Amino acid sequence: MKHIAQLTLIAALALPAAAQRSPQADLATEGTAFAGLQESIQERRGPAQERLQKRTQERKQETPQRKQETPKPAPAPAPKPSTGGSKGGLTLAAVRTQFASADLDRNDSVSLAEALRAGVSRSEFGLFDADSNGQVTRDEFVVGMRQRAARLKQAVADDLRNESNRIETLRRTRAAEQARQQAARAKKAHEEAAKK
Repeated sequence: MKHIAQLTLIAALALPAAAQRSPQADLATEGTAFAGLQESIQERRGPAQERLQKRTQERKQETPQRKQETPKPAPAPAPKPSTGGSKGGLTLAAVRTQFASADLDRNDSVSLAEALRAGVSRSEFGLFDADSNGQVTRDEFVVGMRQRAARLKQAVADDLRNESNRIETLRRTRAAEQARQQAARAKKAHEEAAKK
């Protein structure tokens, strides 16, 4: 028993001061520390919670507007014809370059031989040559290449389409003017013949 008392005394001296305190004192200290920890958490949480609440309120206010603004479905894009390897299709610049390379004698027209070397077939040359004079002018080449692209279902760039339409409109206007002049001449000749 003497040994037990000595061990107890040694253990009591060896333990730190915190261990020698009573359990009630320990609970009070821990309670104070816990309360301090909770306060620091609340201080840190305060601004974050306020921001979170603000965002939540803003989202609740935005939600009815989103429901009213139902987006309309976008129309389905029209299928694009084959471009033949170029993004915008056959361009006016490409056609003019092809014409310049085909016009070997630099007389601003392409003969059948020159057209065949440039990859235009004999039958296509006949279609290109609108006035049937055996030569394809720059304007005839532009219109012919656009028509060829349409037959082959290749895409045509807007600049080529617009230039081709301009040339064809000019042709029709000239043809109509020539027809009107011929009709006027024929009428005049008929009237002169009637007077004699």
